[in-house]
Amino acid sequence: MLPIIQHLERIPHQVSISITLIIALFCSFLVFGLYGIHAIDDAWTLSFDYFYYYEGFEFDRVFERGLGIVAYFGKIHAYLYGTILDVIGWKRANAQLISITLIIASAWLWYRIAFLCGYEKYYAMAVGVLILLLDPFMSVAHKARPEALTFFLLSLSIYSLYRKQFLLAGIIAGLSIENHPMGAISLAYILAFIFSQYGIKSLLKQKRILLKIAAGLVASAVFYLILHGEHLNNLLTHAKQGDGSNIQEKWFLYQHFFESRFHRHLPEFFIWLFVVFIFLYKKLYTIKNYQFAFIALISVFLFSLLISHGNKQYGLYLYPAFILITLSVVQYYKKLTILLLFFCALMLPQYAFVYWKFKGFDFAQYTKIVHNITPKNNLPIWGHPNHWFAFNDRENNTTIRNFHTGEKTASWQKTNQLIYIRDLEFEKYQPLRESTIKLLDSKQSHLLHTQKYLSHTIKVYQIDKTPL
Repeated sequence: MLPIIQHLERIPHQVSISITLIIALFCSFLVFGLYGIHAIDDAWTLSFDYFYYYEGFEFDRVFERGLGIVAYFGKIHAYLYGTILDVIGWKRANAQLISITLIIASAWLWYRIAFLCGYEKYYAMAVGVLILLLDPFMSVAHKARPEALTFFLLSLSIYSLYRKQFLLAGIIAGLSIENHPMGAISLAYILAFIFSQYGIKSLLKQKRILLKIAAGLVASAVFYLILHGEHLNNLLTHAKQGDGSNIQEKWFLYQHFFESRFHRHLPEFFIWLFVVFIFLYKKLYTIKNYQFAFIALISVFLFSLLISHGNKQYGLYLYPAFILITLSVVQYYKKLTILLLFFCALMLPQYAFVYWKFKGFDFAQYTKIVHNITPKNNLPIWGHPNHWFAFNDRENNTTIRNFHTGEKTASWQKTNQLIYIRDLEFEKYQPLRESTIKLLDSKQSHLLHTQKYLSHTIKVYQIDKTPL
């Protein structure tokens, strides 16, 4: 085994980085349109953006869940994605292309940040390449959720600090918070930059720098008030809506590492533990070039304890610190090629599995068929949230989540009919050959679990789908 490792170590760094970059881009191409096809948040996020961008609605008018995401956060997301999608079309794939572009830009920014921190050129490049390869970034790159833009703004803020654009860094950090509350993690990275560059003793001497950053944050706060000021009274109530009742359910790092499907992030967890142990054992935190990574890891970890939303997606905000810590140890031992090939061997089978599992699923074709065969009568629709992409061109059409809690909704009280669309063919993952409409008898309305809370008869249209 050792001779093999020694042989691999002879591979030039530029070759191993090129191989890793090619694999990362190939994997992204391989899983495009197939990654997270169960996810409902693309439809939610883009429907919020759609109705705010075109009609100025700040609260959910599609899924009837009382959501007001754009009312409190995310208007930058709505403007950016809305402006682009207005040109290229409101398709899920188009929104994912925007997110992929943002993650690629973020990877370049972290390469530059690592280089400006003092990492050697190829080790700094490895930071950016690993961001393109690892699952937390691949996942958000293939979604329309706010994380891709939030992470990009966070990255741009930290890069601005290293370029000594302190006012701009504060402004951008504030904009990342407007895009999504998790953008507040940028403040933890800003603190890491300040302490690593200037130290505690000389910190008070850097009043000019602190004032510029603070001024930028104040400017962005004013911008936030312009966008969301009328909803400040309800903001605190919205912020208190956490997930779960215990630390395991609320803590997003626990959810990320221990509750992800197939426990696919456990290998990374143990790798990070081992790397942090070596980092501390070798006292690499005493080396100035590595202090930003160390302080960032601590500050972001502590910040994570304050967040009561156990969303697995949020794990990506800690990964830059982990990656920098890892590259610090790897640079100390001169094992860059081994690290890169190891992560390629870890991630490539996972992406290959995603492709193998879902390769027959064509979301664009599915939504096209559903759009064409569903009656254009503006009835409310009970179906999967992703059916919104089939009907976002229809006025006065409401799509209701298929796991709706069951309260009587306004659209149901106005009509004695709705359209029921069975769930996506997630089990077979095959393209649809043909679909037909069948009018169900009202006695069959129990399929919707609606009889217990609807007092009138519901006639339901159901779409039967025959897979190839």
